Amino acid sequence: MRHGKAGYGPRCGLPVIEVRRGDAEELPGIRSSWPEASGVVERHLAGQEAGGSTLLVAWSGARAVGYVVVRWTGADTPLARQAFPGAAEVAHLFVRLESRGVGVGSTLLEVADRVAADRGVKQLVLGVGEDNPAAARLYERFGYRRTGIVEVSEYDYLDGRGVDRHAVEWNECLVRDIATGP
Repeated sequence: MRHGKAGYGPRCGLPVIEVRRGDAEELPGIRSSWPEASGVVERHLAGQEAGGSTLLVAWSGARAVGYVVVRWTGADTPLARQAFPGAAEVAHLFVRLESRGVGVGSTLLEVADRVAADRGVKQLVLGVGEDNPAAARLYERFGYRRTGIVEVSEYDYLDGRGVDRHAVEWNECLVRDIATGP
């Protein structure tokens, strides 16, 4: 599965962004572009292999510049899952710092939307950290609306130096209705 973004390219002075479904064969390329993502991408690929999600990776040439996961199993948090039981969840949208501001995040969201519509999904939900207003603005520009549902999310992760970390986030659930065909 390959998806591009119309309007992005040398003519516009912006990089060509191609979004492809994550693939284990591309792991070496992802790792060389993005060594700090080691382990995270493997977990997302395992979820995809199990059928519960799809990993979408954005490429600029041979360099992986971002990714997003669409969870077909619904929202990961209980209040959002209860409020939007038929929705798929957009999660872990991440764009490399040096690739922000040129449409990578928007391209990933557009492709996630198309992939979900192709599966007959009528709504997408996502959680955005209360301390991340830039991400909230991106999602709202893309048609997500605030729900007032705020949940706490706790998780462990390895930072860029390989140190175990624990994070606690307050995330607001945003929702978007999507078109599912003619």
